[in-house]
Amino acid sequence: MEAATTTTTTTTAAKKRAVWKPNEDLLLAREVAEVVPYRAGYGEVMPAWGRVAVALASTGAFGARALTERSCYSRFEKLVEAHRRAPARGPDETTELTNTLDALLADYDAFVEEEARAKEQGSKRVKQETESPSSETRATSVASKDVSAAAGGGFERIRDAVATLLDEVLARYNDTVAAAQARAMEQREKLFERKLAALREERRLDREARAEDARLAREQQAQQRRQEREEREQELAAEREERREFIRELLQEKRNK
Repeated sequence: MEAATTTTTTTTAAKKRAVWKPNEDLLLAREVAEVVPYRAGYGEVMPAWGRVAVALASTGAFGARALTERSCYSRFEKLVEAHRRAPARGPDETTELTNTLDALLADYDAFVEEEARAKEQGSKRVKQETESPSSETRATSVASKDVSAAAGGGFERIRDAVATLLDEVLARYNDTVAAAQARAMEQREKLFERKLAALREERRLDREARAEDARLAREQQAQQRRQEREEREQELAAEREERREFIRELLQEKRNK
């Protein structure tokens, strides 16, 4: 019975410790911006989140809490969803956390679009390669013929032909990969800039709308104060007129006597 009570107490304490504080959310956002785990390669996403957890634990800001890649990932997902639903803020309402989440959200959306575009381009490439042989395939075929032709010249010629073939294929592959990476980087930067510009424009419009609302509220308050002042002046004028009328009546009574 005592062991069960101890286990329940420990579980309850762990749940209480699992509540993330604002300063902990900021540390998480900073580390995600540094590691960018969602951009890790295939099979490397959760290990990247593991590096985030290790880096956060090393700060000492989380005490004895057992941070894991899953807990960091889940908390970041909640932060992103809450940030998406949050209304636009004015310049005086932004913080380092909101600014960091703005940039991460723009980069994450750009990454999702890149992935979708890469899949679409990959499907098209597979279709094209299925319909017609690629330049690498043709080069391999030609080089294979060279190997066959060199077979009559002995082992050294075969070795040289194979080495030449591999060098050509590897060079073409590296050029293709480098070009694709450069295009992806350029597209990512452009998309990120567009997303960030859209966020800034949205917040600018929101600030202008708030400023206009505040101006209208001030004008309405000023008009209300003017109206109250005019009503008060009318009341005072009426009171003065009543006093004058009362004085005239008193004077008239004295004259009559």
